[in-house]
Amino acid sequence: MNAPARKLQSLAVEDSPSWTELNRRWLVAALETMRQRIDSAVSGEARDSQSEMIGADVQADFSPALLHCGTVFGLSPFELELLLLVAGLELDQGLRATITKLNSGASSRANYGLAFGMLTAPHWDALSPDRPL
Repeated sequence: MNAPARKLQSLAVEDSPSWTELNRRWLVAALETMRQRIDSAVSGEARDSQSEMIGADVQADFSPALLHCGTVFGLSPFELELLLLVAGLELDQGLRATITKLNSGASSRANYGLAFGMLTAPHWDALSPDRPL
């Protein structure tokens, strides 16, 4: 294959990212949204939780892994965000720093009370043995 053909092929790949790349971008954006929402709560700013719900802006032709898991296991929006929160604390330094700030510098760990106060449509059933989590 000649150089222009290779360049054209690489451009085509860049124009149409793989599912893996789309999923990575979605996850980064979802974690950023969560971090901003928690930052807003820490600073006392009002928020519109409906527009911030995980998956509210997903394109019809793309299904992120987290939302697919939510569909397969029947997770509620709260359970999806809870899963994103605990995974995000392992994946995103910015989210860890935000949680540390929320905990007055004492810990970067989240607890159920924090999740109950910060995430969309919280419910105690998420802890039930009958629920998937």
